[in-house]
Amino acid sequence: MMDDLRQCDQCKQYADTIHRKYRGKRYCGPCYTYFFIKRECSNCNKTKRIHRAEKRPLCYQCYSKVTPCRRCERIGRPVGKIDKFGLFCSSCANELRPESKCSLCGRVAILSIGKKYNLSTALCRNCRYRLNPKCPQCGARRALHEIKSGISICSGCANSKIYFCQGCNTPTKGARNALCDHCSALRRNGKRKDINCAGFTSPRIEQLFSGFVDWLTLEVGAEKSAFTQNRFVEFFMRLQESPIVWTEDVFFLSSIHGGFLRASSLPRRYLESTGTHFHRLALKEAMDLRTINKNLDIIRLKSAANCIPLVETYFADRIDEYKTGKTKLLTIRLESTSVRLLFETITDLNLIEDGLLTLAIKSPGVRCSLTRFISYLSLFVDRPLMYPNVSAELKLKHLVESCLTPTNEPLNIREYLATSISYLHHISAWAQDITEFNTVEDGFSVSLYGESYWVPNPLTRLRAKQN
Repeated sequence: MMDDLRQCDQCKQYADTIHRKYRGKRYCGPCYTYFFIKRECSNCNKTKRIHRAEKRPLCYQCYSKVTPCRRCERIGRPVGKIDKFGLFCSSCANELRPESKCSLCGRVAILSIGKKYNLSTALCRNCRYRLNPKCPQCGARRALHEIKSGISICSGCANSKIYFCQGCNTPTKGARNALCDHCSALRRNGKRKDINCAGFTSPRIEQLFSGFVDWLTLEVGAEKSAFTQNRFVEFFMRLQESPIVWTEDVFFLSSIHGGFLRASSLPRRYLESTGTHFHRLALKEAMDLRTINKNLDIIRLKSAANCIPLVETYFADRIDEYKTGKTKLLTIRLESTSVRLLFETITDLNLIEDGLLTLAIKSPGVRCSLTRFISYLSLFVDRPLMYPNVSAELKLKHLVESCLTPTNEPLNIREYLATSISYLHHISAWAQDITEFNTVEDGFSVSLYGESYWVPNPLTRLRAKQN
């Protein structure tokens, strides 16, 4: 006897009859009386029993008259079924499949069989729409029909239907109750602004971002504003943690991406239009501090573990000296770049002399900015450290060895030519002063200061060694 009874989805009790099936759920007599209260239908104005959770009260008869099908969006069709997803007409109800993964895009959604497109697999609504061809006249995706001229267009264009934009009431083609391109961009831009504003915790910054989007819409247009406003959310999120006078706080400015602080950046232009003034010196020092932090990150990544605490302590002391006015951030930035170059060449603190020698040969210009750091490192090693003086002979030897060793970096031709001329011909030469050089049988012919000099070619020896 229990098998003949049906269970109510609300009270979980078994009943002989189910009074109402609503959105895929069954209601017994007592539950129907409790959940479906007497309310005035918003369409026919009659008092009917309508579910208490309905925001727009509609009776059973009017619900199918004014509610479009969830699949084909047609109104007034015979009702096939009403489940938790909504109403489905009699045509679409047979093709409906439970909510699962789409066979094309993999998205979890309400699916239906794509028989119209000669497919036997289940598709979501978005994929069904994309499978429709575009009308060559209005650009809308829908079923096309061939006309007498031989072209295929949609039914709206074939019947010369003209629709009006809901926003500005201008004539447009496409579909009923549609928006023109401009109004569609305005709506998209407004929705994205509302979503982004909902993520702010500070009402002041939320209002500031809303004003920025309105300003951006006037500057670049609604369509571009809708596509670009998201990239500026990060900047305004950082302003939620800003001090009172944040435009003069170097340490806070350094935590902001430098692209947002350029004179041509849109957020800065907007803030300056509202009366915010940026100090050039503070922006310059923030850029220096940002570079220092990047160099320290590279040192932490590439240097040995016993070197990192020494480097961090040194630059923490240097930053403290900047705060007291004893040095400038530009000086510390140059030091951090030189220290980064040094630790890119060594793997351990015990190899510091080899690193200094390599750096003196490859980048002699960093000597001045490394002097203070070398003196600091001398306190933690059992021997005095000195920046090496590199002669032309030693530099030439290093260049030739790096050329003859296949695992090393390739030969810097101009640097090699200038060093060879200085060593072999006793003439002070620089790489940028070499105007022209040609390969001859046994070396190079170099033009320098209006004269021609011969320099041996180490690549000839390398090829002979390889053969």
